[in-house]
Amino acid sequence: IRGRRQRGHEVLAAMLAMAIGLGPMNAAGAAGAAAQPTVIDTPASSDESGDEPERTGHQHLVREPATLPRLLESAMPGDEFILWPGEYPNIVLRHAVGRADAPITIRGLRPESPPRIIGGSWGIRLHGVEHVKLQDLEIIGPRIEGVEIAPADDGRPSRNVELRNIQITDVGDRPGRHGVLVRQAQEIALDRVSVEGWTGAAIEVVGTRGIRIEGARIRGIGRGEMIGVRLRAGTR
Repeated sequence: IRGRRQRGHEVLAAMLAMAIGLGPMNAAGAAGAAAQPTVIDTPASSDESGDEPERTGHQHLVREPATLPRLLESAMPGDEFILWPGEYPNIVLRHAVGRADAPITIRGLRPESPPRIIGGSWGIRLHGVEHVKLQDLEIIGPRIEGVEIAPADDGRPSRNVELRNIQITDVGDRPGRHGVLVRQAQEIALDRVSVEGWTGAAIEVVGTRGIRIEGARIRGIGRGEMIGVRLRAGTR
């Protein structure tokens, strides 16, 4: 019995390794992985009271960029969207609410080879979101802003958003375009955000309470860059 149980554990470990791309995969398996994202359950642990635990989210290993918008529509607390290297469409997240202990995370699989979000009006738009984290992403060539953090249509502000190790390049097809625009938000952290080439402000913060900017890298490349960091309209 002990030998069977050990072999069962070995098979389960091998299946998990293959699911997340750590083990060998034949051609048929690779084709199937490209068509559908891998979803790895991250179950919550039971509390001492015996009550049903709250869901803590799933890890979504996204190999196919076209599947990402559909997955984001149902983002829940604790969900983590891990993007394989490649080119992705613009990311829009509205009304998505995580928790302090279970944020909604969108990040690259490999920091040294970040997924690239190419073109469009905005690279990433976050409207009326709470407890959201973006990490290890590259945004190239948006026409208006690289990242916009703003209220929802009903006026609900975005709160507790973190950008970490985000690279933004070549922003704007006319004057007044920003690398990052934060407006009417609360508790926003920009950690190691890089902006290279813009036409308005590299980082523009308007009417926001609780903004923290650390380790920013800002570099003009002769595209009419006007301002590095601008805090206005009561931002503190």
